[in-house]
Amino acid sequence: MSTKGHILIIEDDNTILELVTEYLIDEGYAVTAALTGADAVALTPPTPPNLILLDYGIGDHEGQSLAAVRQQAAWNQAPIILVSGHVNLDKLAVAEGCAGFVAKPFEIEQLLTEVRRFLP
Repeated sequence: MSTKGHILIIEDDNTILELVTEYLIDEGYAVTAALTGADAVALTPPTPPNLILLDYGIGDHEGQSLAAVRQQAAWNQAPIILVSGHVNLDKLAVAEGCAGFVAKPFEIEQLLTEVRRFLP
């Protein structure tokens, strides 16, 4: 079965991670899910992701997962969408060179709209 694309999700809230993963799979996307950037790197997805959804504020280390993701040469072509409750998320996404952002809390349709900008 072919998919619409491969999405890597890095989110430290397990409930959000599970819900978003399930929803995106139901929408036809292949998903690799990780609780941290280090976990994502350790998982080494079988195919490079076409899109990365990244929680910027994981634990006490804002931006650490973004740095881990950017070190993966095979992932360099994947747009990164920041998903965070950060106060100035729009400015942060631009400053970090990310392709987009979704502010928490969010409706799942809002997230899907942003995903579809990159993976129709």
